[in-house]
Amino acid sequence: MEGKNTAWLLQSEIEELVIVNQKLKQELDKYIITQDEKDPTAKRLDFTDFVYNIPLIVYVSQNNKIIYANKTMQELFGYSERELLGMTFWDMVHNDFKEIVRTIGIAWERGEVDYKELHDGCEYKMVKKNGTVIWVRTYIDIFEIGESRAVIVGATDITDKKAAQKQLKKAHEDLEERVIERTRELSYINEQLQVQQRIFQSIVENISDGLIILDQFGRVELINNYIEKILKIKFVEGRLGIGKDQLFSKNSYIDKLLEESQPFNDVEITLITKEKDITCIASGLLIESTEAGLRRYMIILNPKSEVHKLVNRISGASARFQLQDIITSNPIMQSLTELIINCRNILSSILIEGESGTGKEMFAQAIHNESLCSDGPFIAINCGAIPRELIGSELFGYAEGAFTGARKGGNPGKFELASGGTIFLDEIGEMPMEQQIALLRVLQEKQIMRIGDNKVIPVNVRVICATNKNLEEEMQKGNFRKDLYYRLNVISLKIPPLRERREDILMLFQHFVDRSVLITNVDWDKVDSKLIDALLNYDWPGNVREMQNVIEVLLIRSNGVPFAYEHLPDKLLKTKEHINNILPLESKWHNFSGSEEGKLKYIVAEAERKKIIDLLRKNNGNISQVAKDLGVTRRTVHNKINKYGIKH
Repeated sequence: MEGKNTAWLLQSEIEELVIVNQKLKQELDKYIITQDEKDPTAKRLDFTDFVYNIPLIVYVSQNNKIIYANKTMQELFGYSERELLGMTFWDMVHNDFKEIVRTIGIAWERGEVDYKELHDGCEYKMVKKNGTVIWVRTYIDIFEIGESRAVIVGATDITDKKAAQKQLKKAHEDLEERVIERTRELSYINEQLQVQQRIFQSIVENISDGLIILDQFGRVELINNYIEKILKIKFVEGRLGIGKDQLFSKNSYIDKLLEESQPFNDVEITLITKEKDITCIASGLLIESTEAGLRRYMIILNPKSEVHKLVNRISGASARFQLQDIITSNPIMQSLTELIINCRNILSSILIEGESGTGKEMFAQAIHNESLCSDGPFIAINCGAIPRELIGSELFGYAEGAFTGARKGGNPGKFELASGGTIFLDEIGEMPMEQQIALLRVLQEKQIMRIGDNKVIPVNVRVICATNKNLEEEMQKGNFRKDLYYRLNVISLKIPPLRERREDILMLFQHFVDRSVLITNVDWDKVDSKLIDALLNYDWPGNVREMQNVIEVLLIRSNGVPFAYEHLPDKLLKTKEHINNILPLESKWHNFSGSEEGKLKYIVAEAERKKIIDLLRKNNGNISQVAKDLGVTRRTVHNKINKYGIKH
């Protein structure tokens, strides 16, 4: 502490301070609070005792030293009266405030500053005798003691208040920090919600499915662009709120969704539009339920025709062969391709007849790709490969519960899946009689009814049928209905077998070899001419499909070296010559090692020669009939016979 401590004061000085203290008490004793002096019961209140016992710190400083300290000060700071007397007023002030309190206090006593400017009090820390630090708030006044100035100080202990203020400040700072942090979190969350909202809105508007949101009363709250396009109506905000009954035909699934929150998946729902009702595949679920009982329902739907297109695309139900994929130089085959082109704007039924392996499905796919329905699906079904009892459900579908094991929600048939496109019924001659009747009804009425259902479903399908049987003979036998035959045989295509178009043999052979993944860039100059003769002389009972199998055998047996006669399958090696009573070709046609032009002439001439021989045998040497089959004159046939040296 600065100044002298009472322990250092001389006894005379202490005695002097005691005398001063007594004089101060006498001076203070002049301040009397009385009742009416005329009142005999009036009492005097000793102000000195009042100040001494008041629960506030009171002390007086003169000449920088404490000359009076009340009981509260003594008890609070732990000093006796004698210890306090003689201390400077800054001895107990904390070091953090000591210098400023000392400077200002001295200035006050000297009258150098106007103490009234600080009448609201000063706050600073003081130290008790035991070292405890407390906060005090002081109030001062100046008064005269004789001819001297003294400072009277009143103070209150505000330690608890300061602690509370400190805690409050810290709590406030913590609160501000939490508010800032929470504001930052809320800002981030809000930003995320805005992003999610934009994402959700973008998804809703751009998904390939229709989306409808209903409130708990079945009123429309939101629809996306897809539904607007289907309905051909622009839903502005004022038009939202229409009821479900204005959008959907009566449907138990939607009713159960709204009444019992029971979801449904992949069921048929009819959407009402201005032009016509549209059957859709739909799913519905509850998406929101609040404590107040507010609910929202989402229905996702897609027109069944679009679903079928998607299924067909994924399942590969499409036509990959084009008209240019038909490799031929045969006049009959070329006339068939011309017929396909001429029928591209006609959706009449077509019947394709031909032996197994001649490429009937290839023709069917080419017809589809050349037709007006080329953008639609191409569905092929082999009527001979499906059990008789199942072919009806395969073609026309079935309703839910139609039979034991029936799929929930039913199942569409091939005619539904092919709607807007082509259905190819291969091996139509194998179709059971009872299903022939159902097929005839579909062709006539352009609509189907699923097995076990009573609802008529319109279909717009182009029907192409194929058979390796003679349906006219089957009609005579009673195996095929006449009315169905004439309904199917609007346009007839009869594909000749490969043995009747030998000019195509080498073309097809080279085409399939070039397409093989096992060998490329065949050197045709090195191909064995005996192999070529064997290919041309073989009857090809399996037609083009058999040729593909033969090529696979050649590729395996040759193992990368040029094809040779001995690489052929045994059935071709054992083939008997078809050249009985026929002179060999002139040597120039056998000059296979000549130029490209020479080889081409050889191939064409040999094919033409074989064709004429086959027709002569078929028609028992009747040149007029041969000419008719070839579409040329008798004179041309005679010239060819002479050219190739054919005896007949």
